Amino acid sequence: MGSKGVRMQLFAVAVILQLAIQAVPSASLGLDDSAYWAKVDNMKEALPQSVDDEPSGDSIQVEMLHFQHAMENLSITERVQMAVKRSVERLNYFHSRITKQDAPYQTAATFSSPVYSNQGSYLMSIQLGSPPSPVKFVAIADTGSDLVWIQGMPCTNCFQQPDPMYDPSRSPTAQKTTCSDNLCKALPRNSCNQNTANCQYYYAYGDQSTTQGDFYRDIVTLTSTQNVPRQFYNFGFGVGHNNKGTFQDTDGLVGLGQGPLSLVSQLGSNFDNVFSYCLTDFYSSSSKTSPLYLGSVSVQGIQYTPLVTNNANPTFYYVDVRGIQVGGQPLQYPSGTFAIDSSGNGGFILDSGTTVTQLPQGAYKPLVSTLESLINYPRVDGSRIGFDLCYDLSGTQNPSVPSVVFQFQGVNLDLPGNNIFLQVDNAGTFCLAIQGSSFSLGIYGNVQQQNFQVVHDRANRRIGNAGGIEGFASSLP
Repeated sequence: MGSKGVRMQLFAVAVILQLAIQAVPSASLGLDDSAYWAKVDNMKEALPQSVDDEPSGDSIQVEMLHFQHAMENLSITERVQMAVKRSVERLNYFHSRITKQDAPYQTAATFSSPVYSNQGSYLMSIQLGSPPSPVKFVAIADTGSDLVWIQGMPCTNCFQQPDPMYDPSRSPTAQKTTCSDNLCKALPRNSCNQNTANCQYYYAYGDQSTTQGDFYRDIVTLTSTQNVPRQFYNFGFGVGHNNKGTFQDTDGLVGLGQGPLSLVSQLGSNFDNVFSYCLTDFYSSSSKTSPLYLGSVSVQGIQYTPLVTNNANPTFYYVDVRGIQVGGQPLQYPSGTFAIDSSGNGGFILDSGTTVTQLPQGAYKPLVSTLESLINYPRVDGSRIGFDLCYDLSGTQNPSVPSVVFQFQGVNLDLPGNNIFLQVDNAGTFCLAIQGSSFSLGIYGNVQQQNFQVVHDRANRRIGNAGGIEGFASSLP
């Protein structure tokens, strides 16, 4: 899917993807992206269009780009290795947030060797500052955190970024917030207990990345689906002066979580408290973007599952897993595997920033053993990448794998083959794109979400999915 967004009936989407996958030889998938997407686009033109498939109302559309697509020098194996590493770090980050294990606040932190950021996989752009010349910034879109922040002047310790830093002195509408500001009070850590007049923030992530600076309000500009710029005043965000970590090819981070600091919480009343996205394929070319809509989109076939509240950390988007089917049969795992306990541990989070799904061991081990018993292709050792179940499909014509269906309350998602196994090298090795979690916590990652329209209906406390047809064949390229 590209910048055109969702333009067809959802059953047609599934047909397009499966036909395209089958039509492209396995050696070329992920290696010849232009040919793959040309076939998909040609098939789109041949299928009937939906009458009611455009974004309804005057929504905001933001194009998201997978951050690895800008790294054209990476091999397919390097991309997958980075994604696996990021997914594990992401799990550690969520666990640390739930168990309140963030690093202590430091007013004069030292910033030495950078660490690789555990943050989300997709980048988006926002504009900050006074019209008519707001400044454009590229930041990580993160459904697993709330704070919006960018690097800004004066900068004591900053990582290299692609755009000029935010300079509040050049924006007449920029204002430092005080400790009485409601958003300052919502920060998990601020300097207000040290009798400071202005609000300063400190935010830590699970991989030891941190950002520290002043909390500002200014105008944020976004562009509507009618291509009209819209200004939103008094938008609150952090201006990072001391930032530890390598947020490569970005200027900062845009939190899309459920807390009051996030972009979708601050602006939600303007868009019925709804946002959605359709993530491009992991192998898509750098020209393919993923549309993020702020506001309602009219899409056929959406099924909703209620959001589950975890009082230990209400930021995250928890969903209720009722079962998993493999090859049409229920997977057997202990009851309570996906439950949230009295301390807030456990549960299952829907997250666009985690690449590979992290499944609690109670469900992961039977999933792997069941797939092993049903798949007869030659096994390959994938431990060098971080996967437990890999196969050599280089000599197989039109390979297929057993269907995997995630059963949420009210929604059954039958995953296409490309959402179950990833090609990890040029030799035709495919690995199960699911890992075993080292905690009771589980995360539903973006490989499993790709090519689905995922709707976060915050007003009605539910998550919508469209694009998966239960019982459809799970074919691999």
